[in-house]
This record gives sequence, structure tokens and C-alpha cells, in this order.
Amino acid sequence: MKLLILSILLSFNLVHVPYKHKKGIDLIYYRNIASKFHLKYRRVGHNLYIGKHVKVTPTGKVYFRGRRITFLILNGYTDANNWAYLLSKIEHNRKYYWESNKKGFIVSQYPPSVRLKKVIKHRDKVTYVFEHNVDIRPILKKSGRELILFFPRGFIEAYPNLFSSKLVSGMSFQHTISGFKLKLRLARNVAYASSKSLRTLSLTLIKRRGRDTVRRSFREIIVIDPGHGGKDPGAIGYHGIKEKDITLAIAKEVKRIAERRLGVKVVLTRNRDVFIPLWERSKIANRLGAMLFISIHCNYSRNRYARGLETYFLSNARTKWERAVAALENSSVKYEIGYKKQYEMVKKILGDMAQNRYLKESQILAQYVHESILSKTGAYNRGIKQAGFYVLLFTHTPSILVEAGFITDRREARKLRTRWYIRRIAEGIVDGISLYINKYASRAY
Repeated sequence: MKLLILSILLSFNLVHVPYKHKKGIDLIYYRNIASKFHLKYRRVGHNLYIGKHVKVTPTGKVYFRGRRITFLILNGYTDANNWAYLLSKIEHNRKYYWESNKKGFIVSQYPPSVRLKKVIKHRDKVTYVFEHNVDIRPILKKSGRELILFFPRGFIEAYPNLFSSKLVSGMSFQHTISGFKLKLRLARNVAYASSKSLRTLSLTLIKRRGRDTVRRSFREIIVIDPGHGGKDPGAIGYHGIKEKDITLAIAKEVKRIAERRLGVKVVLTRNRDVFIPLWERSKIANRLGAMLFISIHCNYSRNRYARGLETYFLSNARTKWERAVAALENSSVKYEIGYKKQYEMVKKILGDMAQNRYLKESQILAQYVHESILSKTGAYNRGIKQAGFYVLLFTHTPSILVEAGFITDRREARKLRTRWYIRRIAEGIVDGISLYINKYASRAY
């Protein structure tokens, strides 16, 4: 990988062009561009033509091959980044980036390592979805009303007014050899949220309406996973109650409460008694770009007096008990065709690539959810634990697994069959999600 990065850096050429710096912007005159890059220019009537395909009208509007481009060339000058975009269009087999530190154009034969995949605009919200190479780890910081997004070793096509929105009062971006930096100055009463996966970063800007609207709308989707289902009953408890039935009841209640109280969309990996492979549950969350993934289970023990609440996040198990619980929940893979090849070969690779990036966030989510359930139910506290659950292994978002109680304990099994106790557990989970969103998620990156 280091050799690849070195070869890419060595492939760059830096072409210096005379410029003038005004109000934080590097401006270049069209004749300097034409001269340096051997482009012919001419005037036909009141229009200026640069190269074969660029036309500039008397009002400064720019057209490329007859299509309007949303920036101006005023008195022959425009932003160096606009020239970078035009040069990349004119020579489509090369990419141009304005190097803001060394004041020259980086010329590369490689395509951009970062691209704006899509922009989703609503009346009071806009979401930018960036796609980037796997080795790039974006960094997002906020200073006052200014958002700073940095892609180390990243380069993005300098499309003019790419981030224009009524939620943004100012924008600038800079390319350097070390990477690409985007600065967005947010309009008043605008908050932001972000989420990352292995190859994408989503940045959402939201207009504040009321006191908690922004935080409640942090991200549209939360995925709740009722454990087991269908031919996989899970653990069989006191009086023959099945884990799959209890987990589905809790998940449905979480969906009802969270959508009403938090203003988010909750998706269940299953909403009836069907079997869903463990990898497919994670895939649902990844495909939807979910903000959070919470898997709900019930505990089992040969000790009939074992009771209480446990909440897990994905990491290496530290105790025999943690390994035993993970082994019990992971045993669901025996219902999947070809599961040995699916899991044994892949789990060692994906553990470091995906979920480890969300270890801190998952720990904090586990803490909030665990403490909230305890306060709602008064359950015995067995603590926050960690283990290698397959269902969490493949997710590209903060994720936890809740063991809501022991169905092998007579008292807890009776509670878990009652609607009021299921509602208490669900309320605790929703309270924990709310705490995570309000106190942590909006500044997680």
C-alpha cells in the first residue's frame, strides 16, 4: 500500500501559473491559463472562446460544449479551482487540482480518490454522500459555525458550487499534497450530523426548528434486530417460552416508541417469525446506511438462578462467560447453508476493517442503553461486556447486542412474557439511543 501511495505521489506534476490572492481566493487570469497550457483563445463578437469547447459570455457565464457551468469568469479572472475543473474537462485523460500551499496545478493521470456520490436535498436538510478509497480515513471537525472536512491523501474533482445550499453561507476547498480539505460555514441555526463506513462518509446539514428537532433528526434510520426467528427458536426457557418470540415483541415496541418519540425511522431485520441469516441482518443495516444497529436477545444459563441484564459490544471476549454467550448466540449459523466457509474465513479479516472503527462509539452506546434499561426495569446489573458476535462483526456502524434477561430464571421469564415489562425494556433502549444522539453522536466525528 505504501509503495502504491508513493508511486501515485511521484506521478504528480506541479505546474505553476501566475495568480493573485484576494479575500482568501486564488484568482487566475484566462490568458495565463491559455499560455501555460497551450490553449488557443479568441473573441467572436462579445463572446470569449478558450480552447475548442469553452465559451464565456459578456456577463461572465461559462459554457462547456454548450452546457452551462455555474461559475463566472469576471474580467478574465476566476477561482483557480474553477480552472482546475475546466482543465480536467478539456483534457479528460488527466485530472487537475489547485495546490493551495505551493500555488500550482497538480496534474495527475489518476482519477479522483474522493467523489461526491450524491446530494440529497430537502426543504430543511441536505445530505452529502462522499465515496472514497479504502485507505482514506476522513476527519471531520467543527470550529464555531465552520465545519472542516479533511481527506488525507484524497483528491476530489473541483466541481464549481458543489456544496451550494441555503444551509451553507460560505464554502472553500483546498488541495494539498497531503490531502483535500473542505470548509463549510454553516448558516445560522444549522446543525450537522455524520456517519462513516468503510468507503463512504455521509454529512447531513439540518435547519433547526425547535429545541431538539436537529438532534432527533440526526439520522433517518436505526436498525433493530430481533434475535433468532423461524427455524431458529433461540434459547428455550421456563415453561417452554422461546427467545425468538420475546425478542420480536421487544423490537416491535422499540420501533413504535422510537419513531414517535425520536422522529427517526426504525427498520426491523424481521417483523414476523422468519429465519434471517446473521450476515443478512448486518447487510440490511449497511445497505440502508443505518445510524445504529441494536440486536436484541435473551440469555440462557444452566444455573436456574442466573438473572439480570447484560449489554455487549464487539471486541475480543475476556472471560469464559463472555465466550460462552457469544458461542450460544453464534450457534444460529448452524441453520445457514455453507456457514463455515461464510464465517470462519471472513471474520478475521472484517473484524479489523469494519467494526473496530466503531469500537469507541459502540462502547458509549452500550453504556447509555444499558444504564437506561436498568433505570426503567430495575433489573439486576450484570454489566457491560464484550465478545465476538457474528451479527455485529459485519456491521459498518456503531452496534451493540442486548441480553434483556434470563428466560431460564423463573421470575425473569414471567416478566419477559408480560407486556408492561417488554415496554419498560423498549423504553430503556429508546432512552439510551436518545442519550447517545443528544450527548455524543452529533460530535462523534
